[in-house]
Amino acid sequence: MSSKKIAVEYIKLIEDYFNPLFKLGPNEIDHISLGEEFSNYRSLSNLISSSLDDLGKDIKSFWEANNNELQQELKNSDGMKCIYSGDISPHNALKLTKKTAMYMDSVLIPDPLYKISVQLSELKRDKPEYLSRIIRHAANMYKLRDLITADTAYPIVCVAPLGLDHISPEKKKEIVQSGIENLTRYGSKIFDKDFSTFDNLYDYLSKINTIEGLTTEISKWDQLPPDIRDTASLNELVSGFSKLGKTMQRQNKETYGQSFIIYLNSQLIRVEEHKYLCNELGASPIYDFHRPWFFMNRDLNAPNIDSAIAQGLQDTKLEWLGNIPPEAIKVLREENELEDFRQLLRKGLHDVKVKNDPNLNRTVDTLQQNLKSCIEFHNSKIDDIQKKVNRIANYDIPITTIGALVGWIPVVGNFLSMPFTIKDWFSQSNEVEAATKELAKSEAGFINFLIQAKDDRK
Repeated sequence: MSSKKIAVEYIKLIEDYFNPLFKLGPNEIDHISLGEEFSNYRSLSNLISSSLDDLGKDIKSFWEANNNELQQELKNSDGMKCIYSGDISPHNALKLTKKTAMYMDSVLIPDPLYKISVQLSELKRDKPEYLSRIIRHAANMYKLRDLITADTAYPIVCVAPLGLDHISPEKKKEIVQSGIENLTRYGSKIFDKDFSTFDNLYDYLSKINTIEGLTTEISKWDQLPPDIRDTASLNELVSGFSKLGKTMQRQNKETYGQSFIIYLNSQLIRVEEHKYLCNELGASPIYDFHRPWFFMNRDLNAPNIDSAIAQGLQDTKLEWLGNIPPEAIKVLREENELEDFRQLLRKGLHDVKVKNDPNLNRTVDTLQQNLKSCIEFHNSKIDDIQKKVNRIANYDIPITTIGALVGWIPVVGNFLSMPFTIKDWFSQSNEVEAATKELAKSEAGFINFLIQAKDDRK
């Protein structure tokens, strides 16, 4: 089965299980609140939970039948690809995809339904939590249905079961070991101590039972992601992760310090897994928030130009890009303008420049300027074409038509000059038609979607 057919069948599977819920929800699905609302009603959540009993089995069977062929097609594809990581699925998959697909041919998203119903099946012990997550992420993918099933040369969005479950045991062991070794070095930097093994680091943190104890021991806060470099944010993260650990029955009891180091371990193993997948499929990494980008960039030391641009497009300064409609992405491909638009975004950027910009501040500024220049040029071009249409239609009267007009027949002197006049009119008509078509094409093209998105930003 081709990737296009797999995509159609994947959406059909989501519809079979979740369409009744989507119809009960608001017309414009807010995937986050939808999951929370359904999970909050005990009697309803029990009913919904029962209806989803076979989801894990069905999604597992679906990928067992189709994953090998899909993976091979992705490996053979010569399109520019990126793979999402950072959470079970993007916070807003539609916005991330639309922005990323302005530069990349394909956005690959690990299947969140497989992740939750198969890999994280222990979540079912907490029924409301499980329902909240599974409904939220199913709705998140369903919003992408038009892009997932689009008939384009390269799949705009491809959902696949990417992760440790689909990696050989030997490679999985290697990835986990690399993550642990990386964590040992990282922990030594954070606490300014020389931990020779992971066990030494783990034993050290096992003795820490409070946030106060942890913050006292942290020596280099700048080694942590910027969003958790204060006590309150760090406590919120570790406490939430600890609560999830109890649901997942990670172990009977964790100290505060153990929860912290297990969280860091999960992030660094995810980095190793993501690097492996990107290498296997010839893809770049993509994230929708800064923390996973921090961990990946810390490991790679610097991004390359493709990764930097794709990630830079996610910045809040370019939030308005997410306002473009999904059909704009199809237009970009149908008009074969994607490569031209890539070159536009790359203007003023190169590998050496982005390697010296790990936080992407200068990269984002350059992207803003490139988009601004593109829009200004496009508006200027439309103005010029419009003037040309007006000039031809209203002012450029053929020189042979200098006599009087008798009905529809022009007169030159005392003679009718039909052949010459018809020729001039025909030429004039063709010019108007050509210019009008050029104007219509410019006003219906991808850049116009950008202009509209910028005007519609809130």
